[in-house]
Amino acid sequence: MNILMQFLPLNPYKVNDKGVPMTAFLANIFSCGSIGIGLCISHRIVDGATFATFLNAWSEASKGATQTIIPSFDLASLFPPKDINVQVPHCVNSEEKTVTKRFVFDARSLGLLKAKVGLSGGHANPSRVEAVTSLIWKTPLSAPNYVRPPLVTKQEVEMYRFSNWIRFPFYNIDFGFGKPIWVCTTNVPIKNIVVLMSTRSGDGIEAWVTLAEQVMAKFECHHELLEFASST
Repeated sequence: MNILMQFLPLNPYKVNDKGVPMTAFLANIFSCGSIGIGLCISHRIVDGATFATFLNAWSEASKGATQTIIPSFDLASLFPPKDINVQVPHCVNSEEKTVTKRFVFDARSLGLLKAKVGLSGGHANPSRVEAVTSLIWKTPLSAPNYVRPPLVTKQEVEMYRFSNWIRFPFYNIDFGFGKPIWVCTTNVPIKNIVVLMSTRSGDGIEAWVTLAEQVMAKFECHHELLEFASST
């Protein structure tokens, strides 16, 4: 997955805040005539939904559309944020090697996984996201000797963060040369992060999983994961 980084305008994990643009784009033109657009945007000014809306509005404007998409900032009033006093580590640990891999769940596998999760978890009809999340979350935890003594003695918690991009309409974006063949994220040098994205067909899920190198070596070979997903 490291090869994807060369199609970005900058490395978002190796920049200083000072002088870094809020948004950067890079058009990659291949010898076959195809175009790949690499995008970076600061999470301080947008979230995933806002980013998708911005890109769709931009693509419509590039084709001459005059209708303006007016943003709504009412979400905080409808769902007031909670004061959760939890320190979430967000920095990149250069001393710990991480690996990002993509696991693809097609429509058939998702149906089988949902049925299995429904039988074992007491939830008759779990969503696709719930089924995939439960599988990914429990797979590292089922590995032998998973609980590390330092975590127990230091009263630390091993956190896994999931980000759901599945309903973001990235595949509707069209700058005039057709809708994208593939929309993806890149490798994230922060362990225990999972990004869920929709496949182009819309009925599958791509799970971009970043784990510590030694954990990924066991995770990607887990029999239950391989039963439902293919990896790259």
